[in-house]
Amino acid sequence: MSEQISSTLHILDGGFRPRPEQLAEYGKQHEDFLPLAVAQPGFRETYGGPIPNSPWWFFTAKFDSLEDMERWQMHRAHTKVQDLARDVWWTGYYIRKGRVLAPQEAVSGKVLCETAILRDTLLALEDLGRMESTLALLPEFSVVPYETLSGEPIPTPHLLTQSLGTIPQAAPIHYALLTYWHKTTNCQQWQESVAYQQLANFGVVKSARFVIIPERSSRMGLRSDRMQREWLAGE
Repeated sequence: MSEQISSTLHILDGGFRPRPEQLAEYGKQHEDFLPLAVAQPGFRETYGGPIPNSPWWFFTAKFDSLEDMERWQMHRAHTKVQDLARDVWWTGYYIRKGRVLAPQEAVSGKVLCETAILRDTLLALEDLGRMESTLALLPEFSVVPYETLSGEPIPTPHLLTQSLGTIPQAAPIHYALLTYWHKTTNCQQWQESVAYQQLANFGVVKSARFVIIPERSSRMGLRSDRMQREWLAGE
């Protein structure tokens, strides 16, 4: 299912590794802080959740433009919360930024396919198993393993989880499927496959593709290629 998307829309695909003893406190602080983020000029969407079989949680944020995203990142209240996260709540994080691709735009590099599966009810365990069986075919289409820190893939080559705190909420239940590709042609083959079409058996499917872009300015933990920021406690 497609929808009209601004050609300047940008996404942040990031994650954090919480300190288990601080998770509840962080969750409360996050809920209190979220209205400020949502009120920022250019804000479009945010969601996140735990990565299955991993100590990591992921989160995304979308803004109408890269400039809107960067202004929010440098907002005084936001930088204060980032400092608290490093000092108190988290033991690591990773951040990547991407620009939305036009439907027929072809690129190489690192392409993120963001797929939402929207439902009225939670999937039964049996249905989740069926979906994972379908996604087991992803390597046939040259999917790039989803990584947190550089060189550290999660247990599956894709990220699939129920999203929490989705704003705005398009459906009662939102499952997020994130996959990475070296080029749009590989991603297109996946999206045209019978396996991808079978995802519609589990809910309303919406997808968008983004190309990961380099940071424009110097930031803490920025890799030499400028394509990802990451931090670990003690470094």
